[in-house]
Amino acid sequence: MVLIAHISDLHVGAPNFKEDILLEAIRQINKLKPDATVITGDLTDNGYYLEFLQAAEYLSDLKGPHIFVPGNHDARHVGNETFEDVFRYRRGTFVMDGLTIIGLDSSEPDLDYGKIGRSQQIWMEDELDRASSRGHIRVIALHHHIIPVPKTGRERNVLADAGDILQSIISKGADLVISGHKHVPPRLEAWRTPSL
Repeated sequence: MVLIAHISDLHVGAPNFKEDILLEAIRQINKLKPDATVITGDLTDNGYYLEFLQAAEYLSDLKGPHIFVPGNHDARHVGNETFEDVFRYRRGTFVMDGLTIIGLDSSEPDLDYGKIGRSQQIWMEDELDRASSRGHIRVIALHHHIIPVPKTGRERNVLADAGDILQSIISKGADLVISGHKHVPPRLEAWRTPSL
């Protein structure tokens, strides 16, 4: 079994940022000892360099492998140019035994909506093909939702090229898509198999 931890939308630098909540989340993730931790954007609130340095300092306490992708807040102000200075990449692939996580950059400088773009889409398709040939579980991680989140009332700010990306994800057989951005946790419902 593979265990993936997922956190998003830290918004370091925001007036309502709660350091104690983030530190507790990191403590709990470390206690779980996941195979990988995925952080899907909005590490900062305004994309300022100091906010990136603060976010990096907090996240340096994460144990084990992790992958970061930027969010729309990370692409504000100088953030679009700063993200790679602090976190080294805007997109990337994490590969371990039986698992491939493909991190996509859906941010657009100084805009709230997201877009993957054709060149990144082709790269993602190639990475999915490679993962498939290895027999890996294939996970896509990005900031913006590809489709609206049901029962949240938040129907805006999905990817501008959502249809193309969704078609690629389905046709290439991704197993899971992880995203942040909406600040609304999914409704948890218990599903039971019918009795035979």
